Amino acid sequence: MSDGTVWVSIAEAARRQGVTRTAIRNRIKRGTIKHRVNNQGNPLVEAPEERGEPFQRGTATGTSMEVPGHAPATVPETVPVTEPSGLDRTERRHLAEIDRLQKSHAAHIAALESQLNHERKTHHAEVSRLMATMQERVDAAEMRAERAEDQAITALTQAADAAERITKSLIEAVSKPVWRRLLS
Repeated sequence: MSDGTVWVSIAEAARRQGVTRTAIRNRIKRGTIKHRVNNQGNPLVEAPEERGEPFQRGTATGTSMEVPGHAPATVPETVPVTEPSGLDRTERRHLAEIDRLQKSHAAHIAALESQLNHERKTHHAEVSRLMATMQERVDAAEMRAERAEDQAITALTQAADAAERITKSLIEAVSKPVWRRLLS
C-alpha cells in the first residue's frame, strides 16, 4: 500500500503493538481497529509499515530512545493515558464484576469447605460408632459360637461315654454262654 500501512496477521499486529492476540481480537470485535479476511478465511489487521527496529515492550520508560534516522528523545517517567470514552468504563465495570464474583465465589468456597469439614467429622464419628457396634456383635457371635462348640463337645463326650458303656455291656453279654444269658 502506498499510504504506509500493511495488512498483517493478528499475531504480527499483537507483536507490533506489544499486546496479546486476544487484545487484538477484542479490538476487532469492538470495531476499534480496521480488519478484513484473507482468501484462506484468516483475519488480517491494518498496521503501519515497520521501519527500523521492532517495538520492544518495556524498553521506553524513562530512558533515552534512539530510533534510526531520528534524533534521540527522552521519554518521561510516566505517560498520561488517554481513555476512550465508554471503553474503559466498560472494562472497569467488568473488572468490578469479576472482583465481586471472585469474592462471592471465595465466600461460597469457604462455606462449602466448612460444610465439608463438618460432614467429614460427622462421617468419621458415624463410622467409628458403626465399627464399635460391629466389633461388639462379632465378639458376641464368637462367644455364642464358643458356647455352642463347648455344648457340642460335651454332648459328643456324653454320647461317646454312653456308646462305650453300651459296647461293654454288649461285649459282656456276647461273651456269656447262651444258657447264662437266658437265666440272667
